[in-house]
Amino acid sequence: MNMLVSYPWPGNVRELENAIERGIILMRGTRLTEKSLPLTVQKHVQQHEPDGNRAPVSIFEAEKQLILKTLKETGGNKSRAAKLLGITRKTLKNKLDKYDES
Repeated sequence: MNMLVSYPWPGNVRELENAIERGIILMRGTRLTEKSLPLTVQKHVQQHEPDGNRAPVSIFEAEKQLILKTLKETGGNKSRAAKLLGITRKTLKNKLDKYDES
């Protein structure tokens, strides 16, 4: 979780989606681990958080954390957050309802 949250995601939600899809393809077992994520993500986190002791994360939690982090960065502006995430405002609202964060 820390790895996904700490990475800046310059490609926004599309880059996150690609990283998660890649991770699912490469994962062993039923949990997504940092070793399944792209090297760019792994290296960024290793440079900024050298402890390396992170727990596996669910896709649901990764998406939730990215959305909440983006909302925080935009001061709660849902239209701006949706634009940064590359999704519609309605999709953002639906996801927030799913997370009970509206």
